[in-house]
Amino acid sequence: MRFPRVRLTVWVLMAMIAVLSLVFSYSVQAWGKSKSARDYRSKVMAFAYMERKSLESQKEKLSALEQVHTFKPEIKTFIQNSIAIKIPDEKILDAAEKDKIAREICIVNDMISPDELSYTKYLIEIGELTKKAAFYGRLKLKYERALKRPWESISPDPPWPLD
Repeated sequence: MRFPRVRLTVWVLMAMIAVLSLVFSYSVQAWGKSKSARDYRSKVMAFAYMERKSLESQKEKLSALEQVHTFKPEIKTFIQNSIAIKIPDEKILDAAEKDKIAREICIVNDMISPDELSYTKYLIEIGELTKKAAFYGRLKLKYERALKRPWESISPDPPWPLD
């Protein structure tokens, strides 16, 4: 028994190349999507962890602050409003800037006691923890969306806040 003779014409070769290219392109896309999905999933978990830690740290500092400092409510709101005016929304400060702003707020408002200064510094730190948690939450949502919609491109991450 003899096998039938297959003629390798140009048309047959082109068809074979087309089929092979479809197979290879599908395998490359499937591999790329699964790798990016793993990367996105790990980023979502990391950002969720950092967001949770920032919020827990914020709650701990807030409860410690409330136990230590017992100011009148009007002084508390006044200090919080002064901080909101002094610090831009997206800016995360280093230790020297925090200290400088806290001293400015206390000196301008004739609050010179160490308790008021430490209270102001704590409030600045709590505000920054809130900003960090919001930053990590936005990144977590961005990568969750990328997991659900792998065909969409994602924008680059914004600059990281200072730790």
